[in-house]
Amino acid sequence: MVLFLPLFFKLVIVCEVILYLIVGAKFFVSKALLMKKEKFRNFIRGTTSTTPQAITTNAVTTIPTTEIVPTNETTMTTAAPACLDAPTCTNSCGVCMDVTSSGGTIQSRNFPDDYDGYGNGFGPLDCIFAIDVCPEKKIQLTFTQFVVESCCDTVTVFDGTLTGGTLLPPTTGYTIPSSSSTTSKKMTITFKTDGNNNALFPESLRPGKWQATFTVV
Repeated sequence: MVLFLPLFFKLVIVCEVILYLIVGAKFFVSKALLMKKEKFRNFIRGTTSTTPQAITTNAVTTIPTTEIVPTNETTMTTAAPACLDAPTCTNSCGVCMDVTSSGGTIQSRNFPDDYDGYGNGFGPLDCIFAIDVCPEKKIQLTFTQFVVESCCDTVTVFDGTLTGGTLLPPTTGYTIPSSSSTTSKKMTITFKTDGNNNALFPESLRPGKWQATFTVV
């Protein structure tokens, strides 16, 4: 009996050691399981935190539209280009000179000398000056010199062509006539002589001549 006691105590100690080992192993296993579980939870949390989440809002989707801003601008029509052509001035037996877009000069033959040559065979004159400007323009004629045989030689100014109205009736003498203005873009001037003016001019007024400037207005 005495011999079995030490063996018994050894067995008890061995059993206690085994029990402690079992309990300890269980503890460590449980701890490991808890740690694995915690890691798994953390993994799940990390995964779900990086996953975009749908956000439900009450916002109304709006479609961009082009804003129409009222203006006070009115529709403009394109105007025709302004006429920049120089006037045309033609004559049958006088002179047109210095013609530009703003006007020019007309004068009797041989100006500033006598238009009939003091009866030296020039013969009667029947001169026509025709001036034409841009459609939207008119013509103003101003005499600068006027010495025309008072009995027989005349200057006449027409509004338009020869069939138009008369702006300056047949005029003669030694006084500068008043200016004339057309109602359209054309003017016609006639100058007629009898071919012999040498006996009718006072010596102080000779030679017979006239000159006028026309202006585009």
